[in-house]
Amino acid sequence: NDNNNSFHKRLPYIPKAQSKEEPLPLMCGAIYVGGKLNVAKDVYHNDTRAENKVMKIREKFSNLKNNNNVDALLFDELTKYKIEKVVVGTPNPANAKPSKFAMYWDENYLYTVVRVYDAAKRKDAQDPGQIWNNDSVEIYLDMDRNKEDSYTSDDFQYFFGWNYSQPMEFKHNAIQDVRFTQHDFDDGYGMLIEIPWTTLGVSVQKNMVFGFDIAIDDNYANQTRGCQYIWNSKDDQAWQYPNRFGDCQLVLGLGTPKQLPPPQKQQAQKPEAPPYQVPAGIGANVPWIELEAESASTNGDIIGPSYEVNDEANEASNRRFVRLDQIGEYVEFTAPSEVNSIVVRYSIPDSDDGKGIDATISLYVNGQFRQKLNLTSRYSWVYGAYPWSNDPSFGAPRYYFDEVRALIGQVNPGDKIRLQVDSGDDSPYYDIDLIDIENVAPPLAKPDNFLDIRDFGAIPNDGKDDAKAIYDAIFAAKQQGKGVWIPEGVFEKLEGPVVDNVYAGFSGTGYVKGFDVIGATEKLLITSIPSDGNYAMEIRYSNATNTNQTLSFMVNGRRYEVLLPSTGNWDSWQTTTIDVALNTGRNLLQIIHQYEDTGNVYLDYVKVNNTKFEAEDGWLTCPIYVDNVTIRGAGMWYSTISGPYSQFVLMGNNCKFYDFAIFGETNSRIDELDDNAFSGWGGMGSVLENIWVEHKKCGFWVGNSKYGRIDGLIIRNCRFRNLMADGVNLCDGTINSIIENCHARNTGDDAFAIWSATYNQNVWACENNVIRNNTIQQPWLAQGIALYGGSNNIVESNLIIDIPTSAGILISTTFPCIPFSGTSEVRNNSIVRAGEPSGKLGAIRIMCDQQDISGIVIKDIDLYDCTDVGIRFMGTKQANGIVFENVRINYTGSYGIYASGETKGRVIFKNVTIDNTALDKAMFETPNMTVEKLEGNNW
Repeated sequence: NDNNNSFHKRLPYIPKAQSKEEPLPLMCGAIYVGGKLNVAKDVYHNDTRAENKVMKIREKFSNLKNNNNVDALLFDELTKYKIEKVVVGTPNPANAKPSKFAMYWDENYLYTVVRVYDAAKRKDAQDPGQIWNNDSVEIYLDMDRNKEDSYTSDDFQYFFGWNYSQPMEFKHNAIQDVRFTQHDFDDGYGMLIEIPWTTLGVSVQKNMVFGFDIAIDDNYANQTRGCQYIWNSKDDQAWQYPNRFGDCQLVLGLGTPKQLPPPQKQQAQKPEAPPYQVPAGIGANVPWIELEAESASTNGDIIGPSYEVNDEANEASNRRFVRLDQIGEYVEFTAPSEVNSIVVRYSIPDSDDGKGIDATISLYVNGQFRQKLNLTSRYSWVYGAYPWSNDPSFGAPRYYFDEVRALIGQVNPGDKIRLQVDSGDDSPYYDIDLIDIENVAPPLAKPDNFLDIRDFGAIPNDGKDDAKAIYDAIFAAKQQGKGVWIPEGVFEKLEGPVVDNVYAGFSGTGYVKGFDVIGATEKLLITSIPSDGNYAMEIRYSNATNTNQTLSFMVNGRRYEVLLPSTGNWDSWQTTTIDVALNTGRNLLQIIHQYEDTGNVYLDYVKVNNTKFEAEDGWLTCPIYVDNVTIRGAGMWYSTISGPYSQFVLMGNNCKFYDFAIFGETNSRIDELDDNAFSGWGGMGSVLENIWVEHKKCGFWVGNSKYGRIDGLIIRNCRFRNLMADGVNLCDGTINSIIENCHARNTGDDAFAIWSATYNQNVWACENNVIRNNTIQQPWLAQGIALYGGSNNIVESNLIIDIPTSAGILISTTFPCIPFSGTSEVRNNSIVRAGEPSGKLGAIRIMCDQQDISGIVIKDIDLYDCTDVGIRFMGTKQANGIVFENVRINYTGSYGIYASGETKGRVIFKNVTIDNTALDKAMFETPNMTVEKLEGNNW
């Protein structure tokens, strides 16, 4: 059956062939490719023309191998399958069409022919070893097709870089006799890749099956990969998970693939779990009551449950929501106590162009209309793969839900709170997940010795920028030894630097203006510096003010004040030069309008070592820089800083923030940009308390090792919701700090993390930090809590619920980090409905992929209603002496404990009980892990 597109779903495990069935002629045939894409219908058939087709392919292939008459048309004829799924970045719009590939084989080689359409072929990444940041082809192979979730001895990751002379294989350096030839064309390039079967450790047979995927890395901007396309995998994780691969079968000539029986696998049936009873003392002590829509009265439709990635119900609380899509449909809740506010977690559709829509829904109390609630999808809905797109054509949607809050007047116990679709509520549908209802206290009064930002020109609720007033108040408060007061109302942070091209004479495609705003910041990476030393930095600018202007140039944390004299007009450009100290390779330049600067200039470029760095290529932002100041508001329900530049950067000790909200406008993820509510180095004695953050990249990205370690930070009673990345990441050597009694919901990365990162040339481990008594719900990506390296950190008494795509708690070395040392404890936590099933990622996951992990004690834990596995071990490094004690695993979608692949080391289990599993209680499929079972286990 030539059109059997379901074949890929039924390919069994085929063991490595031990000997050939028959002598094989040169060019034995094509390779049938299966996966999640449809197979081309006209390629494989058994008609009278098959022999002629094989002969023609042999002739073309011989020309290609021998470099005879090679042109783009030959590659087009030999390639069949599109590589068009975007899993990293965004495509270069200049590329003519999707790249293509096909695979062939003979008794000696596996051949891959690739036709890459690339409008800007580049090989200029800073680290040539990071070949994926240059134009390249990646090939992934799983020769025994056992679909592991970590690489083993017969799994391979090959790289073939454009204009590289040698292939690379990152798992085993298996490059003996591996060859590739490259042919350049105006619109891209072609490659013929030859991998010997002997290098892959197999003897070839017809009908042999193996796992395979292929990716194209496209470097088209900023000396790094702008996009990765892949053939089969649903994400960019094929480099570490062979279970993401598609399947291949060797067929003779162009014949039809052999029909094979389905694999014999143990079928998992997840037991139904009753509701979890949260033990006393677990999670945050919050002032609101959460009510689920599917448990309320409704005439709408209850959708779910679902545990599928990219499915909306999978991101909902309890994996269910209520859909209202007709006038008169409602969901109605009963108030259990007196309240006066509401938060509604909802989803409404995106617009066709990905910019979102606005709509209203009607709120009633006891049948009486109270008010309209204003909803939007401008900050939700992202598509494709990390770092996401706002373009719906990328498919694979995530981040369905957002929230709206409102003060609604008094509601008494037993009153009915109804959300209803009325005339004029014109969204195509309203998906209601839950509500939080709370009795909010009156606004706080201004304390003594605090300066009101209104006295410096800030006007609430007028939709105009208040940045200068806030800065003036901060500067005056520091001079007078006082604090800063943010009264009731919404204060805007709207203005910042932008790219423009109105005035002539600039270099490149534009220039940056807007440095007249205090806090305006541009970040540029100064690269390709050959050695440490002092260098001349040429700055090209224009200044039409007729007075000298100043800006602060921060190079690797060191400040240079730059004087920029008048040029007469905005289209008259001049250069000035300063001497700066630079490090070998890459350096961070931050151009900042600090409080003492004037900044009213346009910047064209900076030039170092004869290399020009265009201003329009940098990352632009405009935070409020603070140090040694206390800022208070009237309460997180009353005082709000809003707008695209609503951000504080901590630059010194004793930065303290209390009782206000930051509501940003972030709807994309740019990791090079500090688009966080709070970031930077807080020195000693900094505090966040009673702060509410939404619609930013991160709530607080802590640390900047160029200035020193942050010590003794307290983050308490805060709410981090609806973010593009982490809630809080204690990074860059943070020590002695606490995150406690906080709530995180709908974060786009780890809700809370401790990362002893090395990416920022940091040399300090994160030590003696505590994450305790927090509640975490529904991160739309990544984990509830994660530890990446570090020493003597504690994660305790947290409640982690509904983690749709990964683990509740992750212990990992995936990201570059200072190794684990000392003893870090994960204790007395409850994890409910966590772990993504297709990758068996676990409610708790130990990921030893880049380094060994040691010094971890996990005890007094409930793992309940696990989506798939309870405890998961992954990676090829050592898990050394990890202890599990008093762990209760109850209800799982597969195993209670699972280890596979090449995970090594020694793990200890004491009083670990496993009940109500869909598959075996414990499965250790790794020969190099020692399992010590002490007393009290029931498996």
